Amino acid sequence: MLSDNKETSSSSSLINQHNIKFKKPKDETIESSNLFITNIPHQTIQEYITQHSLESLNKYQLYEHWIQSQLNHLKELEKQLEEITLQYIQIHEQKITKKKNKENKKPSLPPVHIYLAFPTIEQANSFKNYLLKQFPNAFISYADLEDTSNKPLNTTKGWNIEDVQQFKDVHIPGLIIIENFITEEEERELLHFFVEEKASYWKNELKRRIQHFGYQFDYNSRSVIIPNDNKNEEEEKNNEEETSFGKVEPIPEMITNNIVPRIKSNLLERLKEEEEDQKEVITEYLEQINNYYVDQLTVNEYECGQGIRPHVETHKSFGDILCSISLKSASVMSFTKTKDNGDIIIQKKDVDLPRRSLVIMIGECRYLWRHSIPCREFDKVNGKLRKRSNRISLTLRTVRRDKDNNNTISLVCNCKYKEVCDSQQERDSAFNLPYSNTLTETSLEKEYVHKTYDLIAEHWDHTRHSPWPRVGEFIKNLPNGTLIGDIGCGNGKYINLNPNCFYVAMDRSEKLCEICDKKGFDVCFADGLNLPYRSNVFDVTLNIAVLHHISSVARRIRILKELVRVTKPNGKILIYAWSLEQELNSKRKFNSQDVLVPWKLQKKYLNNEEEEEDKEEENKKSDSGSGNENVVNKEEIGEEITFKRYCHVYKQGELDELVTKKVKGVTILESYYDYGNWCLLLQKNEIMNK
Repeated sequence: MLSDNKETSSSSSLINQHNIKFKKPKDETIESSNLFITNIPHQTIQEYITQHSLESLNKYQLYEHWIQSQLNHLKELEKQLEEITLQYIQIHEQKITKKKNKENKKPSLPPVHIYLAFPTIEQANSFKNYLLKQFPNAFISYADLEDTSNKPLNTTKGWNIEDVQQFKDVHIPGLIIIENFITEEEERELLHFFVEEKASYWKNELKRRIQHFGYQFDYNSRSVIIPNDNKNEEEEKNNEEETSFGKVEPIPEMITNNIVPRIKSNLLERLKEEEEDQKEVITEYLEQINNYYVDQLTVNEYECGQGIRPHVETHKSFGDILCSISLKSASVMSFTKTKDNGDIIIQKKDVDLPRRSLVIMIGECRYLWRHSIPCREFDKVNGKLRKRSNRISLTLRTVRRDKDNNNTISLVCNCKYKEVCDSQQERDSAFNLPYSNTLTETSLEKEYVHKTYDLIAEHWDHTRHSPWPRVGEFIKNLPNGTLIGDIGCGNGKYINLNPNCFYVAMDRSEKLCEICDKKGFDVCFADGLNLPYRSNVFDVTLNIAVLHHISSVARRIRILKELVRVTKPNGKILIYAWSLEQELNSKRKFNSQDVLVPWKLQKKYLNNEEEEEDKEEENKKSDSGSGNENVVNKEEIGEEITFKRYCHVYKQGELDELVTKKVKGVTILESYYDYGNWCLLLQKNEIMNK
């Protein structure tokens, strides 16, 4: 066990160490022009030393040299950043010593901490995003920069404390705070109920204590748990853990009969008093306010110093109106409005929530603004430090239901904020679709791979005719007479790229095979998991942009084994599969690993035969009253029809691990990133391991 960590540091030529000090920010999600960087692979630095003959530099000069080289590379990629400059650099090295009882254990390499100061936030963000693309496992966050020659800021335990104004001076559309919403007597009754009567009901699911009423919320899936109400009494008696699977007590009547009606009446009263834009928000959700009720209550206990990270309440689980009541103590709540999936903060506003106050979030505030409570023991309000004490919050929510289906729980949100709505984004991703871990062909692949590619084949051929440069270079450098097996050849854009080689190709799309046949290529319609070739036949086997369309781990392993089987001993296998990590200028951005990627097809490429098939299928569905209940695979807008393709995009190292752990008889010659793909060059061993 390593301990006694001490930092040694050196200032570079860009910093005066006596007057400048970097430190952790109070909230690392708040963007600044200063960065903290660590976990840069040691091998990367060693290779850089060797490549540039920098052995004479000390460690601090070396890292400054390396940072400057990365900046120069970024400038080459983004011409508009030619003026990007560094103001300060600081390098810290953790000095690590061994505990006496662990003297035999070798210490790990000392981690290096790099602090950078840029003139603007935009430059810092550009460099941060660039480094994360190059080194996905690096840790990069924002930092604070303090000029120690000036009077130090008010801090508590190392964190800066910003002065917070009264809530009346803070304006966020859809944020309403009502002071003294409950009386002191009501507060005592609520505390007595939750703290004393329900003392055994506290759960320690998080770092803080919580209670759930009405419905239990699962913090891992970020969804309410729907209990199984079909169990008989005997089953319920035998299941001692039933409560942990969704069965929780109803919301107490003092909430439903007293507090909830007052929330509703207060919102309606605000139509007469609020500013015009707040009135617009309330008017927009007037139907929900008139029908307002609460069926899920979460009680949180925050000890002094505890907080909660920035978040938006999940759209799919809860309705348009969120409310929270503060008991025992006041607290400061931070609201941040972001863009680019939360990567960039547009606005930040801190609001004081007085004791016994009610905060209501509706509309823009509920859906677009993240709220959080900073982890600290003091708040600074109107210029005065205020120590926190134990605080209990009551969060009141409404579980989403389907009005057209007997008001059953739906967990479906159709809010207008589609770009940040987890429910609507899930409908465009594949993790809520049928999934199989068996070798049998899945309905997911049939509908969103095979059918899609047959429909878009002609358009695909018109747009996918240029080989990826590195794949093309690999093929062109193969020896004369090489027999190449192209497994998943698509429209045949790699066939005959090297006229001195021989090609045998196949694809799972019948329409793409027909296109290849018209071009005079030797192709066949086949399944990549059961190749119609004998073993040890190909000198080189290609599998380009195929593996990301395979929907289960077992099927991915099977196709990899088939690639190895048909390749000769000492033969090579080149695999490309889409990556989760994409370049800065890439149009592809993935929110999860299993996604449905749209393909916009011009109607002129959809032939009459396919249109008739679509009409026939629609007639069958209308006659039977049912059909495919998966996500709709086609959207028609104007002269374009959008089809969706299933893809599993791979994380860094995922392909390597799949091969090394599950596929015998091959060696990884090269693993690299190219054109938004993770790529492997394998060599089949001469003697197969059994």
